Amino acid sequence: LGSGADALGMKVLSNTATGERAEIIWESGGNTERVRLRSPTTGLLRDVLQTNNNNATAVRLNQHYAGNILLPFANRIRNSTYNFFGRTYLLPRNENTPGVRSDALHGFLFNRTLAVRDAGCTNATGVPSVYVTLGYRFDGSQQGSSATPGWPFKLDTALTYALSAGSLSIITRATSLETSQALPWFNGWHPYFAVGSVAQARVELDSCRADNSTTGAQWNHITMGEGAPRAGDLIPTGEATPWARFDGSTPIGGDEERPSYMDDEFKSTLAQKALSTAAVCGPYIRHRIHDAGGDKSTIVLWADRQHAVTQIFTGSQELWGWRAIALEPMSALADAYNNGDGLTVLWPGET
Repeated sequence: LGSGADALGMKVLSNTATGERAEIIWESGGNTERVRLRSPTTGLLRDVLQTNNNNATAVRLNQHYAGNILLPFANRIRNSTYNFFGRTYLLPRNENTPGVRSDALHGFLFNRTLAVRDAGCTNATGVPSVYVTLGYRFDGSQQGSSATPGWPFKLDTALTYALSAGSLSIITRATSLETSQALPWFNGWHPYFAVGSVAQARVELDSCRADNSTTGAQWNHITMGEGAPRAGDLIPTGEATPWARFDGSTPIGGDEERPSYMDDEFKSTLAQKALSTAAVCGPYIRHRIHDAGGDKSTIVLWADRQHAVTQIFTGSQELWGWRAIALEPMSALADAYNNGDGLTVLWPGET
């Protein structure tokens, strides 16, 4: 991607029968720079994600975390500080708003150079696909180019991207390389889904009801501190309220240049119910973005039920001119290193 000093190495997955493709930048944390799929509505190819327009400098500068895989934590860690098994750790403060925020944001992987571990074609599941697996090993160092200050743990991460007709899937695996201590971990993905109009787009959160009821909210809106969603610390307060608005029928709203502003977090209520949820509703959470102001396509974002948290950000049009909605699957709440909500604790050797 690009040329000269700012050039970045990437792998291109392509389907020669359909023209679909995905561009994965292994020299920038496994960033999904472009995902181009064929719309079943129009039969035409379309960019599903907002891209950086082949601008390697923009990717290297990490503009708005577009397409980044976020780990070993996603979203914010309040005051860049957390306590784990009786010890206090201080992470780098890479989000600073004087008097409001001084947080650690979106983990360490987003600007690392990953190794290409495997690539090829497969038909193992009956669905032809082409894939690439990228990997990175965190060595726990606190100084140097591989340092993860405030996170002194050893972890192997493997990311597998597979393109088949009509879809791209991403599988994230994390394996503790520790021999005597546990480590904290959660993850997310930060895609900006391209739409013709943010204001006219309709978001539909997964609506499966494990009890077969037809009423009641399946999602809770996480309450943030005073000033949210535009200001404040954007850290969960521990409170939540039922949310039923995102049912696919209500547009984001606002006007074309200033759509209704959201930077909000939601958690599935199904995650709090019986273990039979997956058997009743299936193994995946499925969200939809209906592009009412564009080509009338529907973008489907699916994630396994470990990713019971979703962040929605609609401010990209107003702030930097992107007609896109960030709909981010997460495996835990923001600040999970402190509130523990959804946090994964990996024990030695555990995957």
